Amino acid sequence: MIVCAGVSDGNNAKYVLNAGFYYYVLKIVNMKVLHLTLKKKWFDMILSGEKKEEYREIKPYWIKRLCDHSTGTWNQFENITFRNGYSATAPTITIECKGVRVGKPIPEWSDNWLGTVFIIKLGQVLQSAGN
Repeated sequence: MIVCAGVSDGNNAKYVLNAGFYYYVLKIVNMKVLHLTLKKKWFDMILSGEKKEEYREIKPYWIKRLCDHSTGTWNQFENITFRNGYSATAPTITIECKGVRVGKPIPEWSDNWLGTVFIIKLGQVLQSAGN
């Protein structure tokens, strides 16, 4: 599509003029997406809407991925793309990210982890592929 003119609506979207018609186009280039791989049990629970949080251990790897060291704040992810396995054809879901915090996990959503973890709050399912 050749963009002749663009009008932003201020809500992470814009309308572009092409051949005399305005098209609604999402701005994807500036979205920050967190990519995570899950076991089938957790993937299915998230897809069904049953599981509303994802957990990660507090370790240097996750601190680096989830925290912005230059500002001392959390990285702001707009979406999370979950993959069920490592295959190129593995099912995926994209979910709205509602933020990250530190706390105690819900036992039935975490294989009964004890202690403190990163809690990634999940919003609505935005896209599902290969399920």
